[in-house]
Amino acid sequence: MLIFIRSYLTEKITASIPVELVGESPAVQQKLGILIQPLTEVEVEALPTELPEQFTVDISSLKEVDQAITVGDLKPPAGVKILTSEKEILVKINPPTKEEVTPPPAEEVAPAEEKPAEEKPEGEEKKAEESTSRGEHKPEPQK
Repeated sequence: MLIFIRSYLTEKITASIPVELVGESPAVQQKLGILIQPLTEVEVEALPTELPEQFTVDISSLKEVDQAITVGDLKPPAGVKILTSEKEILVKINPPTKEEVTPPPAEEVAPAEEKPAEEKPEGEEKKAEESTSRGEHKPEPQK
């Protein structure tokens, strides 16, 4: 069974377009902050033939903590309308997180286990204890 889907190249469609980060942020290189990317794609409306593969965002302008690049900073190609709010943050430099120094958990020291000399059946064990308490010595059976 064949199914034909008729696509209209003259009708606009909506699609999610990925956002790719390029470059290096001086704030991250100098360890002033941490780069976060809350949005990894942007919703757009365009003709199928005009949809971009991705939006490329250069982060080399992010030099200080709290600097951000928003959706409004994107430059879409002709014929592409961005539907995502212009105020949405694509990428931002956050202050570094404070590393909490926690002492490692105290290791539980297990008491040294005594090794049983040789396991004997219950009846023989009692006999051996009784004979040693009386000073008797019983020879071990030969194998």
